[in-house]
Amino acid sequence: MTDADPSRDSRADVLVALVLLAVGVVFVTLYPFGFVRTQEKFVEQLGHAVSDPFDLLLPLHALPAVLAVWLARAAMPKRKTVLVAVGVAAFLLVLEGVQVAVRYRHARLGDVLVQWLGLGIGVWTYPIAARVLGLLGGYARAIWVLVLIGWMALSASVVVRGQLGHNIAGWDESFPFMLGDEYQGQRPWSGVIHRAGIYAGATDRPELGEFAHSMVYDLSKGPESIGTIGFDLRTKNIVYSEAGLDLDAGTYAQGTRPASEISGAIQNAGAATIELVCTPAATEQTGPARILTLSKGLDVRNITAAQEGDAFVLRVRTPRSGANGSTFPSVWPGVFRAGERVSIVVTTTGGRSRLWVNGEDFGEREHISQLGDWLKIRSAGKSWIAGLVLFAPLGLIAMRIGRSPMMQGVVGGIACGLPAAAALGTAQWMGLTLPIGAAALAVVCLAVGMIAGWAINRFTSGGVHRAESSRQ
Repeated sequence: MTDADPSRDSRADVLVALVLLAVGVVFVTLYPFGFVRTQEKFVEQLGHAVSDPFDLLLPLHALPAVLAVWLARAAMPKRKTVLVAVGVAAFLLVLEGVQVAVRYRHARLGDVLVQWLGLGIGVWTYPIAARVLGLLGGYARAIWVLVLIGWMALSASVVVRGQLGHNIAGWDESFPFMLGDEYQGQRPWSGVIHRAGIYAGATDRPELGEFAHSMVYDLSKGPESIGTIGFDLRTKNIVYSEAGLDLDAGTYAQGTRPASEISGAIQNAGAATIELVCTPAATEQTGPARILTLSKGLDVRNITAAQEGDAFVLRVRTPRSGANGSTFPSVWPGVFRAGERVSIVVTTTGGRSRLWVNGEDFGEREHISQLGDWLKIRSAGKSWIAGLVLFAPLGLIAMRIGRSPMMQGVVGGIACGLPAAAALGTAQWMGLTLPIGAAALAVVCLAVGMIAGWAINRFTSGGVHRAESSRQ
């Protein structure tokens, strides 16, 4: 038997395709991997999975299940198709159960039912799929080349987009200005706001100077702005006291008209500064709980200053963070304590944000050309996971294309090098910080993929040797 043995190559091709499918399904299902920490939250999410079982993308869940049965059955030819389907079903059920514990994601009972329907279709249609896979086997190398080109294009697109658009733009000037909860009552904040202000422009110190455009409120004196923009507030079931605006969960103060002047001025300035003096009622407030916001509901916003536990959270709308500003939030832990008055100043250009708490510098959060930026696909954090998803498959595919270790290394190097060069070149062209660390991560992830491909080759080669020995 030579290295080009068709039975070994065919099985290795199928196993690599199955691994790529599994990686994609796990990533799409669980990213950003923010697991809940309490049993109560898990039970709440589990109830949501049953009470809201369907979504618009429900039919799409059947497709990976069908493909998984076909590939797993082809990779394990001695197993019965039904047993393979049962194994895939168990894997998908466990995956959906894990998704219940992922914050910001929603497991659904309907997803599982449609996946199991797809498994049944996969079992029923496998004889046809086996013939198709057999025909495609003769074009395996050409197919892998096309897959490699597509994956490289995807990687290059992600890494280039990561360099772009972290600037304040695309704001909706019809959004209202609010203090406290969103008017839908789903992100409540409880406590007292003593002073609040939003300014068009950036600052480099916590002591705010003069701004050409501002809306500022001394809430111990009422709802009238003392800034340069006259903008009065109306309240919902609340009154102004000597302490300020005392908010219970679900209450808010809102502008009497759209905050178009300040939204437009901030866009023109390319920067915003928010000032808050407040006393939170508790540190268990989550959502994050809105304190000051220019937004219209839970899904679209210009900017929001909020509380998540003891952390201060800032969301800013940019071309990269999305219409909800939630893709790249800035988070500073250790800011809030229940019943303690705190003075906050935060300034942002969309890409860079800096926070001062009681005059102390809590540091800068940057979203421009950073390691965790250009690798982020769905949400914040876990950039090394996104790196594995983007670049380890390039190594796997390179192992299926190259006939020798040298050729496999050349193919893998080119496949990894072009997207990394795209990231570095874009950063250089825009005068941004070069993402050298991200390029290094790409190389490491490529090596992981090539090692995995080598292991698959060894595994399938051993399987063929065992089969030949048993026949002899």
